[in-house]
Amino acid sequence: MAIFHLDVKNVSRSQGRSAVGAAAYRAGERIVDERLGVAFDYSNKKGVVFSEIMAPDNAPEWVKDRTQLWNAIESAELRKDSRVAKEVLVALPNELSQEERVDLIKSYCQAQFVDKGMIADINIHEDNPENPHAHILLTTREITPAGFGLKNRDWNKRELVFEQRRAWQEIANTHLHLAGHDTRIDCRSLQERGIDLEPGLHLGQAPHQAATRGQGDNFMRFIDHIDILRANGERVIRDPNIALEKLSQQQSVFDEYAIAKLANQYSVDLDQYNEVLTAIKSAKQLVALGENEYGKSTFTTSKMIEMEHHMLNQAYELHTKQGHAVNLEAATQAVTSSNLNEGQRTAFNHIINTGDLKIVTGFAGTGKSTLMKVAREAFENSGYHVRGACFSGIATKGLEKEAGIKSATVDSCLLQWEQGREQLSKNDVLVIDEAGMLGTEKMNKLLSHANNEGAKVILVHDTEQFGAIEAGAPSRAIAMRFGEAVLTEVVRQQNPEMCCATYEFATQQTEKALTRYEKLGALNMTAADEPIARRMMIEAWSSDRLEGKSQLMLAYTNDSVQSLNQAAREVRIAAGEIEEGRAFTVAKGQRSFAKGDVVYFLKNDKRLGVQNGALGTIEVIKGNHFQIKANDDGRIVGLDIRHYKHLDHGYAATIYKAQGVTVNNAYVLASTYFDRHSTYVACTRHKDKLMVFGDQKDFKNRDMMMKTLSRECSKSMAVDYAQARWIKPQNKQDLNLNSNQISQKQLARERHEIKALKLILPNKEFSFARAYECLRGWLQGVIQLSDNRQILCLTKNDHVKLVSYHPYLENHFGKEAKISLDKKGEVNKYAVLEKTEGISKQQAVPERSLTMAQANNSRELKVEKHVISDKHAIGFD
Repeated sequence: MAIFHLDVKNVSRSQGRSAVGAAAYRAGERIVDERLGVAFDYSNKKGVVFSEIMAPDNAPEWVKDRTQLWNAIESAELRKDSRVAKEVLVALPNELSQEERVDLIKSYCQAQFVDKGMIADINIHEDNPENPHAHILLTTREITPAGFGLKNRDWNKRELVFEQRRAWQEIANTHLHLAGHDTRIDCRSLQERGIDLEPGLHLGQAPHQAATRGQGDNFMRFIDHIDILRANGERVIRDPNIALEKLSQQQSVFDEYAIAKLANQYSVDLDQYNEVLTAIKSAKQLVALGENEYGKSTFTTSKMIEMEHHMLNQAYELHTKQGHAVNLEAATQAVTSSNLNEGQRTAFNHIINTGDLKIVTGFAGTGKSTLMKVAREAFENSGYHVRGACFSGIATKGLEKEAGIKSATVDSCLLQWEQGREQLSKNDVLVIDEAGMLGTEKMNKLLSHANNEGAKVILVHDTEQFGAIEAGAPSRAIAMRFGEAVLTEVVRQQNPEMCCATYEFATQQTEKALTRYEKLGALNMTAADEPIARRMMIEAWSSDRLEGKSQLMLAYTNDSVQSLNQAAREVRIAAGEIEEGRAFTVAKGQRSFAKGDVVYFLKNDKRLGVQNGALGTIEVIKGNHFQIKANDDGRIVGLDIRHYKHLDHGYAATIYKAQGVTVNNAYVLASTYFDRHSTYVACTRHKDKLMVFGDQKDFKNRDMMMKTLSRECSKSMAVDYAQARWIKPQNKQDLNLNSNQISQKQLARERHEIKALKLILPNKEFSFARAYECLRGWLQGVIQLSDNRQILCLTKNDHVKLVSYHPYLENHFGKEAKISLDKKGEVNKYAVLEKTEGISKQQAVPERSLTMAQANNSRELKVEKHVISDKHAIGFD
């Protein structure tokens, strides 16, 4: 299974090492070290499945020759203790194919090393099929057309390693996601993730070989690794919940194979593997969900179900509230001054109606932002404050610009609330945009805060676009339970055929939509390989650019995006539209910028007022100072490139970054990493024109293309999985689930009533009595609920049971009683306990009647300075 391992080491002469020898071993070649006069011959080495040298654009061609490269490195170093190279060892996901792993490691090296000026000698080893990994040898000196220059000390900074680790997590998880795998890697330590396991040692071939000899440092490293495996296995056997916590961090539902892989990861031999596997499968936290559509047994954890239930309970409580009514005059005025179509008007009415939870599903290009602009005006004219929470920084900018809703990212909102700042209130309406990209945990936190503070929530999503990287698909689960207003009328494209195609993409008819574009001549799959497909794409982009319309090229990998950006600049330079420009060192390496260049901002910066993903055009470059005109609002952003290095060319972008973007013309480079969701996003960014390019290496025929671009890759919810198969969790009592078949709506209303009672009596615990319960306590009074129902309070110690009203019992407040309920939860039998001379006596009471010998107790009972007697009304918003 995919694991996170990234180790950075120096290749230094002080350790007796040679860069030439290191390169020869990793590439499985024979290379002569000219400085030492020694031949390093590893040509018989097996398991080297890929080798390539990647270099910056300004490097001379000879650096691609391994012998010349590393001998030049050795000759450039004069000190006997020189650091001649740096090595990065990284574990590759076993789930990916060999071709996919090559694409992954090249994309990573391009972004993290080559773009920053280093030369990367990449070698993938698969000598152990269960342990594919890559060795990356990196140069330490700047390269120029004339050869190697000075050493770059910035490349040796400690913080750069942390950045490289985070970057590997992000790009590997993106490749796993788009290849259709739920597995994810995490660069955080097990301790940081709250998992009580010790990280194992990542062993190369040498420790494994040393194990057979039984000697040397490598043998001791092998022994240490075995000890760690054994210790971790013992920990899991003692507490299998450790393993379940790791399994459920990134997926709500998992199968037996996932459990077996994890057991194997934390076992030293077959005997311990069987013990670990048995311990995990017998864990109390494990919940069996039955078989999936492929006949495989599926599981989740009780913790995951509890979190999903808690999130849904917050949604139920919000849904039952009937607050935030919009003034009719304000609503009419907002609609009258707008140009909403029929579908948008229906959704508008849905949003402004009373109720604190509303869901809007909008297909791509159906005018969700236009709808929210009109809704904001209606709410604000009714005295409410509308706020936005978005998954990404660029989405916050879009919501502010197009709908006028002041917004922040979800992470920023949650952090502010935790710190007690910018809290929600009963006067707030919270719009959660891109809700489909949120996992269960974050959705739970958002809904909980809104519910507790009395705010209204409007979820805006499209479940067919990119989903959450974290576990769960909560917005889809909420929409299924509470209904939604659906925008289906596409307004982004004017061509009726394109509008139909967008609708088909959104309704899981991907092949039908692609066939429609095929008839329009938009699919170009004749290229022999990707470089040719890129050239065809650049030619189409170039021929259209003089029309003056907005354009964007889209690709899956960062490597492809960088190649497209570079090619686009070359076209513009040759046409005299921009100059070659100056080279600057930015976050992704060396980039040349000139006046007129289109650029992407790659990091949020409140001081500059820019968001990750925003586009701009360079107006002025003076020294290190840039003036960039923002495309969204036209304002000029001034920055010093030495302080804000997160710029890149903006002619092409990854599909993930482009979600939410609209342009006139879109050009898409398709690959085998696409699925139904990425195809939908990529093929719906345009207003006027779409061109899709692919190659015959990826798509050997039309059927393969259709199958690949239509792949299903949706996330699951554990509660949905169980309910769809009429399966109840085996430990439902531990989860305190609804065993009496009480409706979720009723349970939500009961929780509302209890919260209101807690405001009156904060030191008391309240609960509603259930069918067939037998109760004993003091009759304390009658209260009136928000729906005007009367209900009795039966108190025992600090717990108050809320019992269905019975008129005879109202006459005996302050007395102890025993009550039995029938199958409907109504009072069936009751008796009153009397005190005579300090001795309690029970006076039996016939069903539906009540007689008393005497009444010595007070009719009124004071509790915590509050009085519950006669009838107490409790109101709700």
